Amino acid sequence: MTRQKLRRISDIKDRLIDEIVASKPKSNTLKSRKQIDNFLRQYFVDIPVEDMEGKSAKKMARAAVSHLEFGRVRKKGQPLLRIFNPTEKRDGYTSPYTFVEMVNDDMPFLVDSISAAITRQDLAIQFTVHPVLRVKRDARGRIQDLLDTSDGGHNESFVRFAIDKETDEQLLNILEHEIYKVLGDIRAAVADWAKMRDKMYEAITALKSGPTGPDPELRDETGELLKWMADDHFTFLGYREYKLHYRKEKIYLRPVDGSGLGILRSDDRGGRAVELTKEMRRYSRSKDWLVITKANSRSTIHRHSFLDYVGIKFYDDDGNVIGEKRFLGLFTSAAYSENPRKIPFIRLKIRRVVERSHRDPSGHRGKALLHILDAFPRDELFQSTIQDLVRTTSGILNLQDRQRVRFFLRRDAFRRFYSCIVYIPREKYSTAIRRRVENILMDAFSGISVDSSVQMTDSPLARVHLIVRVSPGDRPRISIRDIEQEIADAVVSWRDKLRVELTTKYDQEVGLSLFRKFGEIFPAAYEEDITPDIACLDVKRIDRMINTEESHSFLLYRTAGTDDTHMRFKTFQRDHPLFLSTALPILEDMGTDVRSEHPYHLNIRGCEDFWIQDFELHYTDASSIDIEAVATRFQDCFRQVLAGEAENDGFNQLILAAGLDWRQTALIRCYAKYLMQLGIPFSQDYMENVLAAYAGLAKNLVTQFELQFDPSITRQKREKNLHTLKKKISRGVARAKNLDEDRILSAFSGAVSATLRTNYYQTDDGGDVKPYVSIKLDPAQLPEVPLPKPKFEIFVYSPSVEGVHLRAGDIARGGIRWSDRRADFRTEVLGLMKAQVVKNTVIVPTGAKGGFVPKRLPDGDRAAVMAEGIRSYKTFICGLLDLTDNVVDGKIVAPPNVIRRDADDPYLVVAADKGTATFSDIANELSANYNFWLDDAFASGGSAGYDHKKMGITARGAWEAVTALQRTRCQCPD
Repeated sequence: MTRQKLRRISDIKDRLIDEIVASKPKSNTLKSRKQIDNFLRQYFVDIPVEDMEGKSAKKMARAAVSHLEFGRVRKKGQPLLRIFNPTEKRDGYTSPYTFVEMVNDDMPFLVDSISAAITRQDLAIQFTVHPVLRVKRDARGRIQDLLDTSDGGHNESFVRFAIDKETDEQLLNILEHEIYKVLGDIRAAVADWAKMRDKMYEAITALKSGPTGPDPELRDETGELLKWMADDHFTFLGYREYKLHYRKEKIYLRPVDGSGLGILRSDDRGGRAVELTKEMRRYSRSKDWLVITKANSRSTIHRHSFLDYVGIKFYDDDGNVIGEKRFLGLFTSAAYSENPRKIPFIRLKIRRVVERSHRDPSGHRGKALLHILDAFPRDELFQSTIQDLVRTTSGILNLQDRQRVRFFLRRDAFRRFYSCIVYIPREKYSTAIRRRVENILMDAFSGISVDSSVQMTDSPLARVHLIVRVSPGDRPRISIRDIEQEIADAVVSWRDKLRVELTTKYDQEVGLSLFRKFGEIFPAAYEEDITPDIACLDVKRIDRMINTEESHSFLLYRTAGTDDTHMRFKTFQRDHPLFLSTALPILEDMGTDVRSEHPYHLNIRGCEDFWIQDFELHYTDASSIDIEAVATRFQDCFRQVLAGEAENDGFNQLILAAGLDWRQTALIRCYAKYLMQLGIPFSQDYMENVLAAYAGLAKNLVTQFELQFDPSITRQKREKNLHTLKKKISRGVARAKNLDEDRILSAFSGAVSATLRTNYYQTDDGGDVKPYVSIKLDPAQLPEVPLPKPKFEIFVYSPSVEGVHLRAGDIARGGIRWSDRRADFRTEVLGLMKAQVVKNTVIVPTGAKGGFVPKRLPDGDRAAVMAEGIRSYKTFICGLLDLTDNVVDGKIVAPPNVIRRDADDPYLVVAADKGTATFSDIANELSANYNFWLDDAFASGGSAGYDHKKMGITARGAWEAVTALQRTRCQCPD
């Protein structure tokens, strides 16, 4: 602070004090105006300006005089104390604070000791006034005058604390009792300070007698340490002597009557005989004169920390220990700031630690060890044995600046507490981490309290020193390694664990590369919800998506420790999240209940947006599922439905229930759509539920289909396995619970058995499965098929189109209609086929008819409607050609990857009809692509064919030709 600023503050303070004096408060204790003014200036001289600004000068003057009036009569050695909430009537002012006022003989530690007492009651101090006044009193203790010099009178402390407003009388009474206790302890300690110091010098003299075979250097250093402590490095607060008494096999430590000083004057504090524990006996037998540790109680004076316990054994002439001189107090701040290599006794410990560690003090490792000892917690240097120090400092030396967690432990000589030193990477340290470590140690040691302190230097490691106090007699079983690992798990951040997982699952180079790219992208919510091992898989998936420019990816998994009925499904989306209105119906139709969704927005460099959404799914039979086996099928089905390549309905339950994949499920859906066109009297929802309830049978139906048509299966294996499987399916159908279920299951079984051909195993030019399924059936085998039954029919199914082609015979001609009767287009086509059969009697042996229904026609735009209609038409025609034999060089050639369960069947004509009058060229183009033997006669029309209407090559034309022929015959003379 600059001199000018200090001068400005001084001027403000002088002005404020002048205003207080100018308010001219009255006093019953001081009669003259000069005495009152002098008192006010002394009272406020050391108060900070910020505690005075903004307050009423008149109120401050009245408060000061009120404090003076409170101390008007006081006998020497008697403290005055009051805790009150001021009122205008009684005190002449009011305040938003509660006040603690005291008048006492001036002595050390008053303010900080009383402050600690107030803080222990969880009360906050707002400001403090502490003038020390030279007071002249008469024989009755009445104030006569306030003196400016030390001539006459005595120094008295007028202490005033403003604390948070408190009206609870019980709490204020507790605080008053606590402060009186503190004042009594201070008075006792101050009064006996010189005597306790003398006792320390007596103890030094007693060191001449000691144990047999004493260590002279240890004795000398012990004496020097005691002198050093007496030289203002130790605050003496209590003293008492104890002697050993033997009774049978027990040993007692009994206080010497009248030996107590300071806070140990009273027999209430350590004034009773104590039987020596196993640890105390071990200490009594040791050849050390000195033990330094922490007492069980906290100091009420100066600092609210545990008292330092200094025990000095004394011996008889034969070298047997006969008692102890015990000092309680606090090492001063000077003792903690002084170089430990200059402190007696500690310097001996340091030298012997270096010797036992076999380090050259002038070498690099030796200097590093000395630096560790210099910075070591001072209490540990006083209390630890040389063996403890060697073990701990060697571990710290080996740690050096390595970024890892280390845990070092020392037990108190009397087993009352554990001293723990924990090293934590500095960048990982936080208050939250410290609290976690405290909780871990409290649990490990069954502790009753813990105190901690932190040292942060330029080292990459932070040091936390913790004292965990335990109940007497407790012997917790502990593992230092387990505790260290638990602390490491608590300290190491989520991102650190991710780094380890990445470098473990993948090689070091790949793992580090992934961590550098993606280690910082995850939001806090993700780190809270997702474990690093799962996140490791997410990172790999995200990296693959970015490298391959995938727009989305999916993952079904189960986390360890979750309920058997729960699974999780994770979606990865670029650019935008997956809408819940889209995702939830898909997941629910797959048989799962969505319990929750957790979205995470990732900030990936180079990507505008990236989203992970984690869905919690409930599935009743999840425990019976092999999650790894079903995950790929589940994910593929979700992807296909999302892309529109599979329909979203209840048949997708079979993915989990029957173990089918999305395409096998589409096959079941294809048969369901076909049966519905036959007029089976059951809704699709009902059939979905029945197939899900008989999931095993559904799986067997798919297996039967695959046995019938999989080209990779040998004929011998096909026939053998089919025979066994059909019996199994019959038994499954027989177990139906009611007639409706029996009819549904029988219809599916019959349809699969009646299937003659399928394109299910064909692929496109790119090697991918075709996006539609076509099946050729023998209607004669199906009781559900309405009369008249065609000889053959082909049903084509895809998410975008459905269609059927009915033929009355091997060679039959008929057109393809664009139907708008989605629910019963087969009924429409069947009626048209019957008419076509009649009409074709004069052209070809019999008739055929086909129809298709586009299921995803757009609204409004006629061109878009036509484009979608043509796409649907092409799909339908391709589905027909996929199953039709070809003629090459006069020989019948079967379609690729088609197992035929019927005779040769190369004849297929798809003439134009309602809605497809302009599609003949499209059909002929497809025929050419397939190298179909009929070529442009396939559609029997178009730009390269005949105009049937103009040429009269129609049923009407045939009828007119017949009638004309009949008329001609009737006119013939014959």
